[in-house]
Amino acid sequence: MLEYDSLAQNSSRVMLVFLGEICYSFYMENEAVVYQPPLKTVASRICLCLVLIIVLSNLLSVLCSLIFREYFSYFATAIIYFVAFPIGCIPLKSLPPLRLQAESFSAVDILRLICACAAALVIGNLIGSTLKIILEALTQAEQTDIVASSLTGMSVIWIFVNMVILAPCAEEFLFRRLIFDRVQGFGKWNAILFSAVTFALLHGNIEQLFYAFLIGLVLGYAYSKTQRLLLPILLHAGINLFGSIVTLYVGTIPPLGMLYILLVLIACIAGIIFIVNFIKQQREQRLMGRAHKESYVNWGFLALLIVSLALIVINALPAA
Repeated sequence: MLEYDSLAQNSSRVMLVFLGEICYSFYMENEAVVYQPPLKTVASRICLCLVLIIVLSNLLSVLCSLIFREYFSYFATAIIYFVAFPIGCIPLKSLPPLRLQAESFSAVDILRLICACAAALVIGNLIGSTLKIILEALTQAEQTDIVASSLTGMSVIWIFVNMVILAPCAEEFLFRRLIFDRVQGFGKWNAILFSAVTFALLHGNIEQLFYAFLIGLVLGYAYSKTQRLLLPILLHAGINLFGSIVTLYVGTIPPLGMLYILLVLIACIAGIIFIVNFIKQQREQRLMGRAHKESYVNWGFLALLIVSLALIVINALPAA
């Protein structure tokens, strides 16, 4: 009974911190913290926390489908973000974070990041859609559209609340604050790559795997420059807004649909140009860091990879 009370008390405390930190972190002062645990230990524990979040999320989703039935989609996302995420983050409390000094960031830089997000979304979608078509050809069965099915039956307002408010705030706080701050002491680029890889694996399906990884790189870079959640959250919210509500409803109006496609293509081309030039510049100035194998050669990452691949296979099974 005492263990249950202790777990409930810790979960409640982390849930409150999880919500309060999202607002408070915008105004937090930079603090330097001595980094003690080795990278292998830090990365392994982070990955195990993500495994716990995945398991809890799926269990809660099943429970919600049994309790709420036709209202399942209205409650599942909120319960995952407000219950599974905070509980899964409890083990991270023992890992010290590290906040670095923020760098200058102009309006032009933000515009470039928006274009980079558009390019990442389009390229990632193309890769995911191509693999989906290949799987459909091999299995001779239609694949379930994970994103579309998750929005089925939702009103526009509820889609906005889930996709544009809850998801960006919760996911950016987890990956670009709790996770990024705990690995950036081992190198900025290592932190950007690690947070993007884990962000992609958490989604657990082919459709979102590739664009989640590419967008995660952009969001990680934005956070590394500003050391604040505001810009990553706004970018993430914008991506979800255009990827859900705008795409679903603008497509039904031909003139607006054509304009929307044109703007996305222009932004995508500009984003690709920026990314290519950025990588070239980083290499010429030898600013591009390297990934540390300790981030991925550990039991925690192996467990996360196995669980994520299992979810990808399950989600890739033909619709009943």
